[in-house]
Amino acid sequence: MREAYNACLPLLSEYGTWTGQHERLCRAYQQIADREDFRELDEARRKTVENALRDFRLAGVSLPPEQKTRYAQLRKRLSELGSKFGENVAQSQPGGAGRAARNCAIQRPPGSAQSRLR
Repeated sequence: MREAYNACLPLLSEYGTWTGQHERLCRAYQQIADREDFRELDEARRKTVENALRDFRLAGVSLPPEQKTRYAQLRKRLSELGSKFGENVAQSQPGGAGRAARNCAIQRPPGSAQSRLR
């Protein structure tokens, strides 16, 4: 399964970058935000549009083309490094990834802390 994930990772990263830097899609969201009745939308819908616009800015939608290309390269590399780090952590644990996940489970706080939580 890890091999399939690693094979798809560059494509997923590329797609995420492409959508995040899609100027026409960003403009469509901006048109919604610019409407007079935008503030009349319920909070969840407003927040969805606002978060999408924030994500476009963070993905570099307004960067010049050469900087967009560099951003895409960096994002792809970061995805690769993050995946490799996760693999290394899982492999470093006795019993592999399953044991690492079990070790991360939330444990009960000590008795003194439990009484304060009540």
